[in-house]
Amino acid sequence: MKKLLSIILTLTMLFSVTTVLATPATASAKSNVTRSMSKNKNFKKLVKRISTYCIGESFGKKGTTTIKNNNKTRLSIAAFVRYHIDRDFDYTKAELKKTVKDLFGKNVKKIQCSGFLMKSTTGYAYAGGDFGTMVPKYKISKVVKSKKKYTATIIGKIYENIEKKTTKQCKITLTVKKSSKSKFKFAATKIKYKNY
Repeated sequence: MKKLLSIILTLTMLFSVTTVLATPATASAKSNVTRSMSKNKNFKKLVKRISTYCIGESFGKKGTTTIKNNNKTRLSIAAFVRYHIDRDFDYTKAELKKTVKDLFGKNVKKIQCSGFLMKSTTGYAYAGGDFGTMVPKYKISKVVKSKKKYTATIIGKIYENIEKKTTKQCKITLTVKKSSKSKFKFAATKIKYKNY
């Protein structure tokens, strides 16, 4: 009986030690970095641009939308961002290529017009509307780091100038990685949003 009790006690202790040693490895696989990333100016600049796009795109849609990360969509997003953030509606190939690289860390294969990008007499131009009396806002809710990627949960909002009120528009999930190609030092890899 004493022998059996000794074996059970030894196995229990061994299991406890194994569990304690395994826990830090699991916890370090995903870490909450919300506080530090919310203060990172470069990260916030990228989040502002992608969030503004998602908020604008989310009008009139239901459910969850996953943005395709392909050449055509990246160019459309670049046009949207240049118009709404930089107040620029007329683009050269070089400007579009630079914006795509800054947002996604990717090279443009070829200029493809679709979505918010159209051909113009002088090159390329923004093909869309604006927010009118509304102002897109965002709030970083959470940022989790897993290996080399960061996944941010962002609350997309709309501030209505006339009514002086803010409403939630969409929940954005943005995955980024560090990128030396981007002026923001981060590049978007996955984007999706869900309407409220």
